[in-house]
Amino acid sequence: MFKLNKIAGSIGMAIMSMQTCYAEADRHVTLAVNDQNSVMQSLHKNIMLALNDAPTPKQNSTSQSAAVDALLVKARYWKAHNRADLAATAWERILHSNHRQEEALAGLALYHAKLKNTVQAEEYLNKLKQVNPKQSVIGDVERILYPNKTPTVAAPVVPENLAREKIKLANQLFEHGNYVEAEAAYREILTIVPKFPEGLFGVAIASLKLRKFDNALSFFDQYESVKKDTTILPQLRSEALTGKGAIAEAAGDIPLAIQYYAQANSLYSKYPWVTLSLARLQRKQGDVGAAHKTIETMTASAQDRDTNFMAALFYSEENQWALTLPLLDHIPEKERSGAMRELRSRAIVYVKSDLAKKLYAEEKNQEAIEALSSVEDDAGGKPELIAVVTETWVKIKQNDHAIAFLERNKPLTPGAQLQYGWLLLQANQDVKLNELFAEIDSHPDVFSSEQLSEWDEIRIVLAVRQADALDRQERASEGLSILAPLLAKYPQNVNLLLAQGRLQATARDLPAALKVIDSVLVIEPGNHEAVRQGTMYAIQMRDYPKADQYLAGSRLDDAQRVDLYVDAGHTAESQQNLTQAEVYFAVARELGAHVKVVDISESPDRQLAGSQIEHDGYFETGYSMRYKSGLNGLSYLYESEVPLTWHVPLEDKQSSFVFKATNVNLNAGDAALWLDLFGTNLPVPAVLPSYPVSANGMAFSAGYQSRTVSADIGVSPQGFAFNHVVGGLRVNQDIDGSNYALELSRRSLTESVLSYAGAVDNMTGIAWGGVTKMGGQASIYSPISGSWAAYASMGLYSYEGANVLSNTSNHFSASLIYELVHTDTFKASISGRLSRAGFDNNQNYFYWGHGGYYSPQRDLSFSLPLHLTGKTETLNYEINISPGISEVVETPALIYPTDPLRQAAMLPPTGVTLGNIVGAKGTWRTDWTVEYAVAKQLVLGNRFHYDEAPAYKQLGAMLYLRYDFEPGHRTSFPPSPTRPYYLSSQSGAGLN
Repeated sequence: MFKLNKIAGSIGMAIMSMQTCYAEADRHVTLAVNDQNSVMQSLHKNIMLALNDAPTPKQNSTSQSAAVDALLVKARYWKAHNRADLAATAWERILHSNHRQEEALAGLALYHAKLKNTVQAEEYLNKLKQVNPKQSVIGDVERILYPNKTPTVAAPVVPENLAREKIKLANQLFEHGNYVEAEAAYREILTIVPKFPEGLFGVAIASLKLRKFDNALSFFDQYESVKKDTTILPQLRSEALTGKGAIAEAAGDIPLAIQYYAQANSLYSKYPWVTLSLARLQRKQGDVGAAHKTIETMTASAQDRDTNFMAALFYSEENQWALTLPLLDHIPEKERSGAMRELRSRAIVYVKSDLAKKLYAEEKNQEAIEALSSVEDDAGGKPELIAVVTETWVKIKQNDHAIAFLERNKPLTPGAQLQYGWLLLQANQDVKLNELFAEIDSHPDVFSSEQLSEWDEIRIVLAVRQADALDRQERASEGLSILAPLLAKYPQNVNLLLAQGRLQATARDLPAALKVIDSVLVIEPGNHEAVRQGTMYAIQMRDYPKADQYLAGSRLDDAQRVDLYVDAGHTAESQQNLTQAEVYFAVARELGAHVKVVDISESPDRQLAGSQIEHDGYFETGYSMRYKSGLNGLSYLYESEVPLTWHVPLEDKQSSFVFKATNVNLNAGDAALWLDLFGTNLPVPAVLPSYPVSANGMAFSAGYQSRTVSADIGVSPQGFAFNHVVGGLRVNQDIDGSNYALELSRRSLTESVLSYAGAVDNMTGIAWGGVTKMGGQASIYSPISGSWAAYASMGLYSYEGANVLSNTSNHFSASLIYELVHTDTFKASISGRLSRAGFDNNQNYFYWGHGGYYSPQRDLSFSLPLHLTGKTETLNYEINISPGISEVVETPALIYPTDPLRQAAMLPPTGVTLGNIVGAKGTWRTDWTVEYAVAKQLVLGNRFHYDEAPAYKQLGAMLYLRYDFEPGHRTSFPPSPTRPYYLSSQSGAGLN
C-alpha cells in the first residue's frame, strides 16, 4: 500500500519548488522559492517511500546502501547498452559490500557462463542458489553450462509478486534521477499487471518529471480508477496543469494559459505563485478587474507568508506601493526572506517618495524634504531607487538635493548619469557639466546609442542657451563659434539653426539669417518660431513681400497667426514704417486681436499753473489699457484698469473730496524664454515650461482737491505681492503773475510687474520688487512778455523695494513756451524743452536685487512740444505732439547686487555686469484726449498716448464715462479725463 497521505505535505512542497523553477521566471519569486531548496532535496526520497511502501532506511546503513544502489544502477545501464564487461565490474564491486546481493550474483553467473568460464560461473551459481533457489536466472545458467542435463525447474512465478519485485528496481531508477529508464521500467511492470497501482502512479510521476503533462494527467486518472486513497492527486494534477499553462504562455497563447492556470488554481489553491501567474496573465490580456479579484480572493482565503508576498509582488508591478507595503509588513520580520526584505525596502522608498510629492502639493515643503531625506540611505546603491528618489527631488523643486544625492551615489549607472547631466544643465552648473562631458567622451562605450543621442541633446540645449546669452550681449561671433561643432554634427537640428539665425541677425547679417530660416522651414514647415523670426528679419530688411510670404504661408492656427501679425506690426513700427505697421495690425484685428497700444507719461508742459479742477459732483468710470514693449515675462507689460471715481463737492464749490477705487490687472507675458534673466537665474529646462508673470488687485484712495491744494492717501493694489500706503501733497500758489508749486509724494513705481507688484523668485520662493518712489519736486511757471512764458521744475526722489538695492534720482527740466493762438475755443502753443535726469545706480534688470525699472545714469533730452486744445458746443479735445532727441548713458550693473554670496558664486566671480548703453536717439511723444457730451449729464471720453524713447516704447488708450450729478456741466476745457492709476502714481516730471 502507498503511504501517500503521510507524505502529501512533503510532495506538495516539493512540487511547489518544481513549479516555480519552470513557470516563474520573476527574480523575486525565484529568490523566494530558493528558501524551499531543502524541500527539493527530499523530493525523490519521499516519492520513493510512497512507491516502495517501505520505512525510511536507518541512519547507520544509509551510506552503504546508497553505494550499492548506485552500482546497481550503473550495472543495469551497461547491461542495457550491451557492455556486460563493465556491468560485471560493477557487480563485483557490489559483492565486496554485500556478498549475498542477488542481482549481482545472478548477473556474474550468467556473464561467466556465456564466456565459458565454468569454474567462476558455478561459484556464483551456487551462491545464488543459497540466496534464492527460485531465481529464474539459475535455469538459464545451467542450460549454458550443462546443455545435456535437464535444468532445474523453477517454481511458477506469480505476476503480482514479480511486479512488486520489479517496482523496487524502477523506484531506484527514479530515485537516482533516471526518469527515462524509470518510466520504461514502470511501463514494463504494467505489461505484467496492466492495472498495477504502483506502476500507474510511477508512470504518472515520471511523466510529470519529464514534463509530459498530458501523459501524467492520463495516468493519474487511471490510478484514481483503481486506488481509493487519492488525496494527493489534486496537488499533482494542479502541477501538471500549471506546467501546461507555462508551455502555453511561452508559446504566446495567453487565453489557453489562463485556462490552465485557472484549472490548476481551482484544483489546489495553496500555490500562491500559480495564483500570481494567473493574475499576471489576466492583467496582460487587459482584464485588470479579474486580475485584482484573483489576488483579492487569494489573500482573503489565506494570510501566510507566501500569499502575502505574491500579492505584494502583484501590486508592486502595478506601482501600487501603498498596497504593497502593508502586505509585506504582515510578514513577521524573522520569516522574511532576502527577496521579501528587498521588496519591502523598495516599497518604503516608493511610498515615501509619493508622500513627499503629496506634501509638496499641499505646500508643506519642509515636511516633504524630511520625508524624502529619510529614504536616501535605503535607495543608495540601487539604480532603480536612485532614479526614483532623484526624480522626486526634482518634482518637489529641490534640484540641489537631487544633485547632491546623485553625487553621493557615484559611480552612477549610465541612466543616472543622464539624470545628473540634465540636473546640472537646469542648475546652470556648467563647470561640472563640462567635467561630465569629458568623462563621457573618455568612455563612450558604456552608453547605448540612444543614451549618447540624449547626451547630445543636453549639449545642444547648453550650447543654445550660451549662444543666446552671448546674443543678448551682442557677442554674436562668440555665439556662432559655440554652435559650429554641433551644427557640423547635426546640420538639421532646428533649435541650433534658430539660434544661429538669431546670432546672424544680431551681427547684422540678415540675408544669412533668412537663409537659415528658410532651411528650418524646409525641415519643419510652419515652425512658429521660424516664421516669427523670418518675418521680423524680412521687415528689418524692409523686404515686406518676403515678410508677407512668411506670414501668408505659415501653417499655424489663428491664435499663433494673431501673435505673428501683432509682432510684425510692432517690428514695422520700430522701423518707423507706420503704414506697414497698420497693415499688420489691421490683419491682427481681423483675426480677433485687441492690438495693444502704449501709454506714456504726460508732458510736463501740461502741468502748468492754474490747471482747471472741476468741483461739481460727478462719477467717472472707464476702461484703460497700457502696453509697454520689452521681453516677455520681464520688461514687457500689458496693463488694464477699471477706475471708479466719485467727486463729492464741498459747500463752497471750490473744493471737493475724491474717492477712488481702481481694479488693476498686470500681465508681463510668459517668461519661459527668458528664465535665465529672472530672479536668481532660474534655469531654462530642455522643454520650456509656461511661466506667466502677472498680478491683479484693487487700489483705494481718498483725497481732497481745491485750486491751490490737492492731497490724497491710499493703498497700492491689494492682491499684489507687496502693498504700500501711498499718497501725496501738492501746493501751488500764484505770486506776482507767476505760479509756484511744490509736491511731496510716495508712489508705487508702475513701470513693470516687478517694480509695481513684485515677483516671486521660483528658485528661493522669496518675493522681491514692489518699489516705491518717495520724494518731491518744485516747479515754477512764469510769463515773460507777450506770448512768451517759461516753465522749470526740479525733483529729488529715493527708491526702495523689498530685497532690492536702494536708489536715488534727480531731474531738472526747463521750457520756453510760445503761444501761437489763443481764443475762447482754440489754443495752440509750441515749446522748446531741455531736461536732464539721472539715477544713482542702474536697476533696469530682473535679476535678484534689481527693481525692474528704467534708471539710466544720465538722460539728456531736448524736445519741441506742440500743444493744441479746442472745443465746440458738445466736443472738447486736446492734442500734444512732442518730437525730440535724447542721449542716454547707462552704466553696467552687477548681477545680484544685494547678495554677495550669489555674486561670489558667479563665474567669473563678482565681475559679471549688465548693461552698457551710451548713445543718442530720436524720441516721439504724442497724446490726445477727446470728450463728447452724449447727454446733458453724460460725457463720453477717449484718451490715447504714445511714447517712444531710447530704451522703451509704450502706448495706452482709455475710454471713459462721466456722469454729472448736476445738469449743465457737460465738458471741461481743456478736457479733464479720469487718470488711470499708473498715471496717478507718477509725478508730473521726470522719467517715471
